[in-house]
Amino acid sequence: MNRTGALSVSLLVVACAFAGCATSTTYVLTDGGAKDAASPLDGGKDTSQPPTDAQKSETFIPPVVDASNCQGTGLSGCTPQDVCSFSPTAPPPPATAVGACTPSDVTNFYDWCISPGDSTQCTALQNSKPACLACLITPDTAAQYGALISDVNNLIKNNIAGCFSVKGNGKCEGAVASNQQCQSAACPDVVCPVPSGDTQALTDLNKCLTDAEKTNCATYGQAAASCLTNPACTGSDFQSTYTLIATTICVNGN
Repeated sequence: MNRTGALSVSLLVVACAFAGCATSTTYVLTDGGAKDAASPLDGGKDTSQPPTDAQKSETFIPPVVDASNCQGTGLSGCTPQDVCSFSPTAPPPPATAVGACTPSDVTNFYDWCISPGDSTQCTALQNSKPACLACLITPDTAAQYGALISDVNNLIKNNIAGCFSVKGNGKCEGAVASNQQCQSAACPDVVCPVPSGDTQALTDLNKCLTDAEKTNCATYGQAAASCLTNPACTGSDFQSTYTLIATTICVNGN
């Protein structure tokens, strides 16, 4: 997907396309902006276990992909494309800003700037908490990623890899980032464009991403599977996952 342009803070979410869009590379679409936040789980308290020494020192080694399994469907439209030449790269580091946001800021950001949305309150939050918003969401062209990553099409995704980075789990950071990168390579803008407000196009994109994770990106999907059910950085849906990540990156810093 193309990743350019400045962020705006207007909103109206067009819901996640289908169940399960919390923990994969699935995107949500907003009109003119991108934000996310939710009621902090357990009051925002971090209930995950600290990383072990092995996790802190362990890095992700990209798996060898069988050339016979990386081909796309060969079908036209928004379907997985050939990723045989794909190679994962290190993701940008998380833009950790301890104390930049309070748990209430995280909640208000979601309620006002995502869903159900309140443009007046969202603008007021943006003006009163610029450091918080700078941590909650960043464009995908940024050198460091916040809790949410937004692209030029106003699609946003959770920075799960960045959360694992803050937690000190290098293996999951690399596995999740590589999986997401492969999915995006399999379903690029050129075959899966999402015009503003087009919920069907968003549904098609998210299906392509899920299909790619199970087919030509399956090697990366399998490597990331256990991480994408790890409660340290993933919740039951997009909103709860965001809350965990925002709390980790922008509130607690751990």
